[in-house]
Formats: sequence, structure tokens, C-alpha cells
Amino acid sequence: MIGLEWCAPLAGGFFLVFLVIYFLRSRTKKSGVNASERIRTGKIFYGTQYGTALGLAKKLAENAKSIGMDLEVCDLKTYEPEELCNESLVVLILATYTDGKPTENAKWFCQWLEENNGDERVGALHLQKLNFAVFGCGNSQYSESFNVVGREVDANLAALGGRRLWPFVPGDEDGGRMEKQFSTWSHHLFPLLEKLTIHSAASRSVLPPEATAEGQSSDDEGDDEAGETGEVDMEDMGGKPSKGGKGSKEMVTPALRANLTKQGYHILGSHSGVKLCRWTKSMLRGRGGCYKHTFYGIESHRCMEATP
Repeated sequence: MIGLEWCAPLAGGFFLVFLVIYFLRSRTKKSGVNASERIRTGKIFYGTQYGTALGLAKKLAENAKSIGMDLEVCDLKTYEPEELCNESLVVLILATYTDGKPTENAKWFCQWLEENNGDERVGALHLQKLNFAVFGCGNSQYSESFNVVGREVDANLAALGGRRLWPFVPGDEDGGRMEKQFSTWSHHLFPLLEKLTIHSAASRSVLPPEATAEGQSSDDEGDDEAGETGEVDMEDMGGKPSKGGKGSKEMVTPALRANLTKQGYHILGSHSGVKLCRWTKSMLRGRGGCYKHTFYGIESHRCMEATP
């Protein structure tokens, strides 16, 4: 039996434990977030040619430990983009290489994003579980291609249903400003990561008005830009009357040729454009086919469907 002299210390100990539990539960209740729902892991992807983006990725991962986040630094060259729909949190630090192209290790990832964004069968909710943020590495002396890759990846992730945590920031090496820009971007990002839960992406919360993403514009502005660049809509694909004939139409006009070539089509003669279906690649890689394979058993790499 326990002596009476032990009763008071035991009672005091139990009371102290009760107070600690009560305090922790009250903090969780005030925050409105169940601790089990918090996101504490994620990935930092980097696209680099000379190591700058990799260095920033490692720095971000190390600093994130101070808020209890375990962020894995990943090379995009070894990552399978089709796993992106299963991710909850990714941070991307991407350099833009020569002529506005992705770095060697980020080429396939960027191509996959662009192809999926342009594929109406994928849908705008493909990455609905994903929370993301993008930081770009570039040099403003190359004004025409300045941070093109980061901007495009940021836009494509959002178009596929991802939730942008903070607007894209175009880091600028010119004048040594990038480190300060990266520090400011991280300062804004970390409080958002602390509050991140498994339900955050589903909430689709809107960024504050002052935090609109760079490079974004309204639908009307987008239409104007498309007209200025000569890109055409599907309705215009019939072409315009040629100068040489009386009312005859060119099947592939110069503007249409430029637009199709930009989308990855190969032009045949003056009448056709051909592009390999993404599902053909997917089937050959053993990753499944399109609806025709699901419902009718037609293997995608043997499909001969053509779109006029």
C-alpha cells in the first residue's frame, strides 16, 4: 500500500499532467486545426544548370526545419511527373536556361506539364490535392527569356488545379538581388506552410489582393495577347483566303503553321499537322491508356484515330 506521505505528491503530479493536456488541447482548438491533419512533409524540386537553384533548395530545406517541416530536396530528372497528383506540397526552384528553355534536368517535367495542360481530357482538377509555390532563377539582362520557365510552370500547375500558396517570384541574379528576393519569398512562405493542412488545397483559398501572381492577366487581356502573337483559335483553323486564288483557302496558313509548330505538331506539306498522342507514350511506358482502352480494350499505341 502507498503511504499517506506519497498521496500529496502523486495528486500534484496527476494535476500537473492534467493541466498540460488541457493546455495542449485548448491551443489546438483555438487554432482550429487538428494536429493529425497538418502537413509536415513535402518536396522541393529544383531545375538547375550551374547549381544555383540546388543551393537555394538546400537552404530552404534547412530553414524549414525551424518550423517543423521536413522538406525533401528532389532532382526533377529522377522524379516521375505522373506522381504529382499524389503530392500534398511541392516547392519548385527553377532556373531558365538558354533561349528561355528549361535546364537539362527539368526538361521532361516541364514538357509533361505543358502537354497535360493542353490536353482537354486531363481536366482542371488533376492536381486538386496539391499545394505549391515557385521561385525562379534568372537574369534580367536576358529580358526576352527572363524567368520564362518558372512562370510557365507556375501557370501550368495552377491550370491543372494546384493551389498556389504564394505568387511566383522571378529571382534576378543581375546586381546580386536574388538572395534578398529569395529570403523575402521564404519569409512570406513559411507562415503559410505552418498552417498547411490536408484540407488546404480543397479549400481553394484566395490570395490577398496585393499578392496576385506575376504574369497573370484577365481573360480579355489574354485574348488580346493571343491576337498580337498571331495564334489562332480552333474556329479559325480553316484559314484565310490566299492572295493568289479567287476565294480559295490555304489549309495551313503561316499563322496556323507557327501555332501548330509551337504546340509540337509536325507539318506535312501544306495540308496536315501530326502530333503523337500523349496516351501513346503513356501506354508504351506501361502507365495506362485513354478511355478507349478502359471501355473498349483498344490499346492506345495501336489507335489510328486522327483529328481533322
